[in-house]
Amino acid sequence: MSDTFPKNAAEISALGDLLIAHLKTTPDTQGQQDWTSANLISLRAFTGHGFEVRHYPPSPESNQKDAFLWDYIAYKQGAGMLIVAESEHNNRDTSGLKHDFEKLFYAIAPIKLLCSWDIEMIRNPRTKLSRR
Repeated sequence: MSDTFPKNAAEISALGDLLIAHLKTTPDTQGQQDWTSANLISLRAFTGHGFEVRHYPPSPESNQKDAFLWDYIAYKQGAGMLIVAESEHNNRDTSGLKHDFEKLFYAIAPIKLLCSWDIEMIRNPRTKLSRR
C-alpha cells in the first residue's frame, strides 16, 4: 500500500483487506474490558499506511469513560477520513451496539468498521438492528 490516500475502490478494498488481516491477529479474550482493550490496541497498531490515527481513549492508561464520536479514525490531512471504527461489547441488550452502529452513519469515510461482541447476536444471529 502506498503512502497516499487511496484513489479508487480497488485501493480502498486492498486497505480494507489489510485491516481485516491485521485484526484477525487480535488475541481472543474472555472479559468485556479485556476484549475492548485488545480491539483498541490492535486498531492503534494499524499504522504505516500513509495516514494519521486518532483513537479513544487517548492511551490505554486513560480513565476516560466515553468517546466523543468514534473509537478510532484514520485520516490524511487535506484528504479526509479513511477508516472509522467503533468497538462495542454488549452482554445485556442491543442498545449499546445499536448506538455505536448508528454513529458510523455520521462518518464520511470509505471504510467503516464495527467490532462487536453481543451475546444476543450470538444466541440469535437473525437479530436485527433497527433504526428505531
